[in-house]
Amino acid sequence: MVYRLPEISDKAILQDYVQEHYNHNETEIDSSMGLSFSDYPGWVAAMLNNALTGDPSWGKCLISLCFDQDKLIGLLNIRYDL
Repeated sequence: MVYRLPEISDKAILQDYVQEHYNHNETEIDSSMGLSFSDYPGWVAAMLNNALTGDPSWGKCLISLCFDQDKLIGLLNIRYDL
C-alpha cells in the first residue's frame, strides 16, 4: 500500500473516486474535507497548506491518498493539531 499527498495530476483519479461513492448512493465523503464540491486546484493547495501550516478552522491535518497498486482505495485523514 502507498500513501501520499494529493497532487494536481490526481484530478481524474479523484473524480472517479467521488463518482464511485455517488454510484453507491453515498453523497458525502467525510474524510475528504470538501473534495466533492471544491475547485480541485484550490482543494489540493488547501490540503498541502493544512499539512504544513494548518488552517484556523481545522488546525493541522494530513490527507493522504491510499493506493493499492495503482488503484485509489481511500483517503486517510489525520488531524494532529486541534
